[in-house]
Amino acid sequence: LMAACQGGYVEVARLLLEKGAAVDAQSKKGMTALMMACRDGHVEMARLLLEKGADRTLPTPLGPPLLEVLDRFGHPEEKVAELRALLA
Repeated sequence: LMAACQGGYVEVARLLLEKGAAVDAQSKKGMTALMMACRDGHVEMARLLLEKGADRTLPTPLGPPLLEVLDRFGHPEEKVAELRALLA
């Protein structure tokens, strides 16, 4: 699931979630699929993960929750605004 999220493969992620992939599983570095999708700017992926129950309040490896660190990923303000609206 995390590889699909990093690559922006929404349909692959959807299939994996339908087959039982854990939406909030964490990598060895403490990243969830939602964190990876947001870090990599994949708005539609973030939307899917949230629809499937991803926890937007988990602390990131940076410490604070995802909503508080969106500005650190270097995306254009429009993309940050879209992600912020999804996570709010």
